[in-house]
Amino acid sequence: MINSTPPSRNLAGDGTLIGAFELFKQKFLQNTDDMLPAQVIAYDRATNRAQVQPLISQVTTDGTLILRGQIASIPVLQIGGGGFVISMPIQTGDLGWIKANDRDITFFLQTYAQSAPNTQRKHTFSDALFIPDSFMKGVTIAGEDANNLVIQNLAGTVRVAIWGDQVKITAPNIILNAPTTTCTGNLVVDGTSLLTGAVTADSTLQVSGDITADSDMIVTSNLNVTGTSTMNGIPFGTHVHGGVQSGSSDTGVPI
Repeated sequence: MINSTPPSRNLAGDGTLIGAFELFKQKFLQNTDDMLPAQVIAYDRATNRAQVQPLISQVTTDGTLILRGQIASIPVLQIGGGGFVISMPIQTGDLGWIKANDRDITFFLQTYAQSAPNTQRKHTFSDALFIPDSFMKGVTIAGEDANNLVIQNLAGTVRVAIWGDQVKITAPNIILNAPTTTCTGNLVVDGTSLLTGAVTADSTLQVSGDITADSDMIVTSNLNVTGTSTMNGIPFGTHVHGGVQSGSSDTGVPI
């Protein structure tokens, strides 16, 4: 018994012009890379280069699956421009897409300037770009953000949501690392506030919890605090000044 490999062409098209064109098209596309899903094997954030494994196997005419080779070092898409960038900490196992360039981009990646192709290769994954796609790993979007722009972690426990009329930040902790924080409108705080730097409010500062300030706090309008308030360790509600003028009585507590 002789085992033969099935042909890669449609036998029904043998001897016809259409069949010949179909075979030519299939063979041409077989050697033309375009776009495939891939998984990150390693990532260097300093150079923004990733080693990836394409996730679609090649199939021989007898049905044998052949894994595609890993791509050693390709650039990762990071959105940026005008002096700003959105940089993501790509991790091993992250999923995304590889997109082949039309020509060899070796020299371009060395100079990031007008360059000639290094070789005659065209549409190969050796000249690919990796596009991260977290949605393939599963992302939880809060129902309230169904129509909002969101930057978040996969679980949605830390997120910045841009609504039509507001910006909402959700996180277990928020750190503002700035010499001065200025609020030009009403500032409403529902919990405890610990202020270790200068705070300037050009309007009402309303705090529903405790407020502790270890530095200057300047409020040009009303300061409403329903909890315990201290400035440099001195409670607002019990601190009184001595006689302002000779013979005068002490002042009352601050209002």
